Parts: sequence; structure tokens; C-alpha cells
Amino acid sequence: LGVLLGVWKPLHPAAVCDFPLAVMDARTFNPEHQTLNKLHVSLGPAIFHNLNGAVSYSPKQTWSYYSFMTTREVILFHQYSKNRFFVNPHGSFLNKNCPEGTEKRTSVEIRVALFF
Repeated sequence: LGVLLGVWKPLHPAAVCDFPLAVMDARTFNPEHQTLNKLHVSLGPAIFHNLNGAVSYSPKQTWSYYSFMTTREVILFHQYSKNRFFVNPHGSFLNKNCPEGTEKRTSVEIRVALFF
């Protein structure tokens, strides 16, 4: 495995307000704030070992999100590079600034593994 990318796309509604995807600036990540979970996935002839987990909030972190992202847009983010520790925490959050009656978000997230 050379690189692992995350791909996130909203499916409904046409513009997302409810629980948008937030991505941390990896330069502001501190390993002290991460709780690791080891996940092992068999991909047939290969086994993928994924270190994932949860991140505790710190005021030193910088988070961003794409306001009112549409179903015609995709977010692509870097999650792993071969022989290099790299982390890009991401998640959604309750956006209390949405107009009343905002439809709930439906989305899909996939990983793209690049082997070289």
C-alpha cells in the first residue's frame, strides 16, 4: 500500500447543512489526543491493517468544513502514506445554524488504496 485516500460525498439533500463533514488540519494533530483502535481487514490475498480511532478535542486543533456542500461535489482527503505516520482526523458535527426544517444528511465515505 502506497497511499490511502478518503472520499466523502453527500447523497441527500441537494445542499448539506445537517451534520457536515469536518476535517482536521493534519499539522495541528497531536498523537496524545488519539485513542487507537486496531482493525484488520482481509482483502483476499492481502490483509490490510488499519489503525483508526477517536480524537479528543484540543483548542490547538484547526478544523474546517465545507458549508452547504452539494450532491455534485466530493471531498478527497489524504489518510495514509507508506513508511510515514500520517493522520487526518475527520467526522461530522451538529450544525446548530441550520434553518428549521433542514433535511437530514445521507452520505457515503469510501477509501481508495493506491498500490505502487
